[in-house]
Amino acid sequence: MNSLRYVFIIIFVFLISFFEGDNVLALFSVKKKSFTKAITFGFTFLIAFFELISLPFVYNNFAFSKLMWIYSIFLILSVIVFAFRQFKYGFFINEYEFNLKKYKTKVTMAVAIILVLFSAISSSYLDHTNADDGYFVTISTIACQNDKVTYDEHLVYDGSLSLKGAAMRPQIATWELFVAYLAKLSNIHPAIVAHSILPFVLIVLCFMAIWNFGIQLVGYDKAPLFILIYALLALFDAVNTDSQGTFMIMLVWQGKSMLANFSIPMLMSGVLSMYSEDSKWKQAIWNLIIVIAGINFSAVGLYLMSITYLVTGLPYLVLQAVKKNWKTIVDILVKVICTMLPIVLISFVLYFQVTTSSTGSDYVTTLPKSWLSIFYKGIGSGPYLIVLILCFVHIFMKETDILKKCFFIGVPVTLFATFLNPLLNKFVAQNITGVDLYWRLYWILPTYLIISYVVSNLLHEYVVKKETVSLLLSSAIIMSSGTYFYSPRSGVFYEHTNAYKINVNALAAADKISKDTKGEPTIAIFPERLSYCIRQYNANIDVVRARNFSKNSRVVYKNKSFKWLYKEIYEKNNINSNKVISMLKFLKVKYIYLSERELNSPEYENTKGPIKTNKYKLIHTRKSGYLYKIKY
Repeated sequence: MNSLRYVFIIIFVFLISFFEGDNVLALFSVKKKSFTKAITFGFTFLIAFFELISLPFVYNNFAFSKLMWIYSIFLILSVIVFAFRQFKYGFFINEYEFNLKKYKTKVTMAVAIILVLFSAISSSYLDHTNADDGYFVTISTIACQNDKVTYDEHLVYDGSLSLKGAAMRPQIATWELFVAYLAKLSNIHPAIVAHSILPFVLIVLCFMAIWNFGIQLVGYDKAPLFILIYALLALFDAVNTDSQGTFMIMLVWQGKSMLANFSIPMLMSGVLSMYSEDSKWKQAIWNLIIVIAGINFSAVGLYLMSITYLVTGLPYLVLQAVKKNWKTIVDILVKVICTMLPIVLISFVLYFQVTTSSTGSDYVTTLPKSWLSIFYKGIGSGPYLIVLILCFVHIFMKETDILKKCFFIGVPVTLFATFLNPLLNKFVAQNITGVDLYWRLYWILPTYLIISYVVSNLLHEYVVKKETVSLLLSSAIIMSSGTYFYSPRSGVFYEHTNAYKINVNALAAADKISKDTKGEPTIAIFPERLSYCIRQYNANIDVVRARNFSKNSRVVYKNKSFKWLYKEIYEKNNINSNKVISMLKFLKVKYIYLSERELNSPEYENTKGPIKTNKYKLIHTRKSGYLYKIKY
């Protein structure tokens, strides 16, 4: 039964995206239609619309169930419009280009599809999560289980014991509510939807967007080789844990990954479409929709999408200025400014809110890391950098298409002349991106696109009649330059133990607590490595610091801090201490979890089994841990 519901989500997302995409392609008068274009355009429009209707729920704390109803009605209306158009204007299928026979490199096409599916299936099956899911997935879980919409960072992580204070993170990205919508619609836990189902769906969507962009850049004949090289680049970029490919393979369910791998390429493609003297208002409006979708995925999309728009479009404006085509420049600027003005104004408002908040006062004063260290972090693999430079030089020396040269040369040059300029590092990091997130500007650098473009063109030119040789050469270039993601040597993935992809000890303890409280809200203490997992699974269990428990020096009771409490429990194992009991009572903690890993004090080393105590009731025992209920 669960398998059928999993399949339902996959089919639902692709089908509803296609229906909406067909409507969008007709609305924006797109002549060359394809299934991949319809699905990616439709998904973009659905996400952008969801962003617009969900923001009032975030800022007014409306019930999530009402958002469910509103969005469901919208989807039903979209399907009705799609059906009406088919009956009125004739069956649509003849308008779509779907003929695999036209591809001369059929083997390359087949290998590319296999690589994409392999990446999607592997990332769905294998296990890799991180502590950020204590925020992202928990938002979805709270919406589904408690019918509440909240993006308050402290409240999401910890629950009722959350620290008070203004949140530094702008609450404008509602991707997690969309995940909650899919979970509620299918009656599947949000953690399963995010960790085990969406990786397949979203990775395929990302490669569909790249496929469309590849056709735009290299044409149909070379597109299979282009997407094959792009897929290999992503698969063998494990050495760089901050690259686009890393986030797509490892953490695609987190909105920032979709921003990097779906929205940014989509926007670049849209801006590239404006590289003409007859650019239309419809393209500018569509680019705005892509920007809104990018903001839905992550709050950093507010500035990353705007910067992407700027550095992709500016080289073409400079080219027109050299040609003295002032009318073209004015025409484009009017359309871009008119459509993007709301985004710019919102950016300034949110910047003011963040920098004047109690937790964001040091936002513009913290010194950033050295530019060179961020450069290495953003670029990653040395061999990849060498290949990128060689490809860049080849485009500069050999490319004859002025518009493509404008894109591939102009974007990196503009980016490093402005936002990635070493001289502007401090200003940009403090005033635009935030010091901790400056490195994400490297997501805009079209590394994969440049390499895929040059390698596919060269192989097609020199070994066009030797497809097998072409495949082997492209594979050798990428594989020798990077590190394979799914290799045990990379240390990134491991086999999953459950569909939630949450630590089994955390799941078992949460189930026992829920059973003991009959589902009522309660408060518990877990070690750091498990604490962020609990509320992803059960939002009714609040925790004492989901992250940085052992480092939090905030004084909460009789000159005692969270750091002190963690040290007493998980380093000294002093759970019977009267001071510890007194602080737990003050915090209203009802449950405490200890595991063999944390039971490491000298007093405990020579004993076996759980700590003996009259102050706690042992209610759950596993080979690796013990759950106590505190007696007050």
